[in-house]
Amino acid sequence: MYARTGRRECNSKSTAHRARRTSRTTHHGGRFPLTPTLARTHPDHRPRRYAPSIRLRCLSDRNAGPAAEVASRVTVVCQLVRNVRGEGSRALAIMPHTATARGGESDPASAVDTEHFTSDQILEPVAARPEVVVKQPTPSLYHRAQMIFEGLDYFNKMICPDLVCLETHFNPYRVNLQRVDNIPDIYVKVLVSVACFHRLMSNGPEPTPSSALIQKDVDVFSLRVEALQSLNEQLSEPDQQKSDATLLCVLSLMIASIQSSAYTEWRAHLEGARRIISLRGGLKKIITVNPYFKPVLTFFMLIDVMGSTTTASTHKDMAEATSMAMKYWEIETGVLQFMATTCMPCPDALFRVIILVNYLRTIAHRPGLAARRRNGTKMAIEKVLSFSPTDYAAHMQYFNGWATNGKEVGFSPVNGPPRTVSSSSSGSSHPSEASSPSTDSSRGGEADFWLSIGVMYRASTLLYVLRTLVFDSDDEPSDLLPANLLPNVDSLRLETFQVLYGALAPVFADPVSMHQIGKLIMWPLFILGMETDHTNVNLREFVTNGFAVLSHAMGTLGPLGAIEELGTKWKIDAESGPQTRVTWDDYFQGRADYIVF
Repeated sequence: MYARTGRRECNSKSTAHRARRTSRTTHHGGRFPLTPTLARTHPDHRPRRYAPSIRLRCLSDRNAGPAAEVASRVTVVCQLVRNVRGEGSRALAIMPHTATARGGESDPASAVDTEHFTSDQILEPVAARPEVVVKQPTPSLYHRAQMIFEGLDYFNKMICPDLVCLETHFNPYRVNLQRVDNIPDIYVKVLVSVACFHRLMSNGPEPTPSSALIQKDVDVFSLRVEALQSLNEQLSEPDQQKSDATLLCVLSLMIASIQSSAYTEWRAHLEGARRIISLRGGLKKIITVNPYFKPVLTFFMLIDVMGSTTTASTHKDMAEATSMAMKYWEIETGVLQFMATTCMPCPDALFRVIILVNYLRTIAHRPGLAARRRNGTKMAIEKVLSFSPTDYAAHMQYFNGWATNGKEVGFSPVNGPPRTVSSSSSGSSHPSEASSPSTDSSRGGEADFWLSIGVMYRASTLLYVLRTLVFDSDDEPSDLLPANLLPNVDSLRLETFQVLYGALAPVFADPVSMHQIGKLIMWPLFILGMETDHTNVNLREFVTNGFAVLSHAMGTLGPLGAIEELGTKWKIDAESGPQTRVTWDDYFQGRADYIVF
C-alpha cells in the first residue's frame, strides 16, 4: 500500500475483526473463501461467516522527523465485506483510521490530523538508511475486493446516469455500496464485469500497458468468465433459472451489450429475458409480486419495441416480440409513461403507435389480415397527427420521474415549481436536490425541454409510419390513408422531414443543448438519416457528425454503429438507382441484429 522511501519502512499486520450482521443468511455460495473464517451460530441454526479486517500500518523511524511521525500514525482499514446471504459478494471500504492498541482501545499517541495528511508526507525523500527492506505481501483478497469496489463505483458514476432522462430525477439503477453485501454474488460479478468492459471500450487500450495493467485486464476477464459461468449454471437449474437474480443478470447484460456496441449479443439476452418472463407468468405477474422490478423491466419493454423498428418484419423473433408488445399497456394503467424516465423518452402515446406499427409490419404478408393492416395503418397515422407536443409539454413540465421507492412515477403539484432541466451526464452520481425558483423562466425551461422531445418524437414516428406502412406497401394509398391526406401524402412526408431536421439542428449547434438532450434523441436522428437522400451530402454529414459527437460525449460505441448502418443504407440506395425502391425490410433483411440506443 505504502512504498518505503529513504528511512521509512513499511510493515503490515492482520487482525481479525468480528462484526455481527443483521441481514438474513442463506446457504454459503462464496467463490473466494476468506481465511481465517469466524463462524457464529444463528437462531435458525445456519452458519454465519464473517470477513476479517486487515489493517495496514506504515511504521516510521522515530528519528525520521515530523513528517514520518505523522505518517506512522495512519492506518488504512480494508474491510472485505462478505455477502451475509451466503452468495459471496465482496466490497471494499477504505477509510482513514487511527491506530489501535492490541486490546482494542485507542492509542493516544496514535491520534493524527488525518484531515491535513497527504501522501507526499510518506513519499518525501530523505537520506537512505543502510538496513534491509522487508517487502510485505499484499493481502490475498485485496486486489479482488478493490476491483469489485471500483467496478461498482464506476457503474454508478459512468453507466447509471446514461440510463435516466434527467439528472434531477431519482436514479433507481444505482447500487447502494453500503448494502452491497445483500446483493447476490452473481449480480455483483455481472455489474463489475459490465463496468470494467464499459471502461475499456470507452478509454480504449493502452498503447504500452504495464504488467500491472495487463494483470488487471486478466483479472477483469476472469471475473467476466466467472459471471457468465455462474449465470449458465443458474439457467441450467430449474429452481434458479426463474429467480430474481437470474432475470436481473440477463437484463443487465442486455443493456450493457447495447451500451458497448449496437452489434453484440443483445438479441440473445433479450430473448432469454423474454423466456424467463414467460416462465414466471408474464410482466404483469412479476410487477404485481415485485413492484421494485418496474425500472429494470421498463428497459426490457423499451429495447423490445425500439429494437423491432430496426429489424426486418420476417425476422424469426419478430412475431413473438410484437405480439407480446401489443399487450404491454394491459400491465397496469400508465405503464407506457415509464418510458419518459429512460434515455429514450418517447411520449407514451407515440410509443403505443410504434408498437402498433411493428405489429402491422409483421402481418404485411399475410393476406388474411389485410383488412386489419389497412385499418391499423389509418389508425396509426391519425394517432400521430392528433398528438400535440404543446399539450404534452404542458403536462410533462411537472414530471418527477421515478419515486424514491422505485415503484411508480410521479408529478409535482400543478402549482409547485418545476425543476431546472439538465439531462444526465457521465460523472453525475446523485440526483440534484436543488429546485429552481417558481418563476416563469424556470417553468418555461421545463416546458421547452419536453416540447422539443415531443416535436422530435412526433415527427420521427410519423416518418416511420409513412415509410414502413405506406410508401413501402404494394397497396393503393387510398386503402391506407385517411381521406383528407390522399392528395398530400408526399407533401406531408417532406414537411415532417423538415420539421424533424429543424428541431434537431439547434441541438447539435449548441454544446450545452447537445449534452443536455443529445443522448435522448438518437432514434429521431437515426430516422432522419434513414429518410435522407443519399445525394444530399450536407444532410448526410449533419447526421454522421451528430452521431460522432454523441459517441464522444457518451463514451460508447452505439452511435458509431448508427453511422455504419446509415452509410451502408446510402451506399445501397446509390447502387440501386432512382428507379429501384429499397424498402425498410429489404435493407434490414439478413443483416446483423442492430438497435439504436
